Amino acid sequence: MRLMLERNRFELHFGIINKTDVDMWGCAYCIMDDYGAEYNLCIEDGKDNSAIYLMRRDLSGNWDTDGSRFIPYKVTFGKGWKKELRKAMEKFIIENADFEQESDKLTISHYLSHFKDYSENDDICLKRHRKRYNLTDPIIAYYRTWDDFVEDWCDNTGFTNSEARKMLHGGKGEFKKLPNGHGIVRFLV
Repeated sequence: MRLMLERNRFELHFGIINKTDVDMWGCAYCIMDDYGAEYNLCIEDGKDNSAIYLMRRDLSGNWDTDGSRFIPYKVTFGKGWKKELRKAMEKFIIENADFEQESDKLTISHYLSHFKDYSENDDICLKRHRKRYNLTDPIIAYYRTWDDFVEDWCDNTGFTNSEARKMLHGGKGEFKKLPNGHGIVRFLV
């Protein structure tokens, strides 16, 4: 399967469900580097057997879903369900992907070093942020601009601009705006 997602993105593809038996693959995709997760909505005889499955990009750029690596996950539709699903998928990828050198793969430098304006000041800012919020988990996304952030959270996930702004300034340390307009990073919290 060839997905049109960029790296570190999340997309939803839920349709209208009006049957008692449903087996819908690809209801959501979450991509992080060469690994991803696919959400399968599966209801059989009234029992929810839905799950998140691990995916990997092969050398030709196609995605393969590993049917043997999954966790059961039931979406509870209500306030915040999209964000909760995204977090669960990201956490699943990080815990299950075979990153060759995980400590190098999910670091600040992996996401930011290829930008010529990334500076030592940005690095210091992120270290302070990690310490303030006691964050040990990796950076999982980088948004170059506010428009990039809005595209990911509003256009792809369905949040409003005000909801996205509230998440950015939510106080949990999940997001950090870099100084001098160098972008926004997202930590796994």
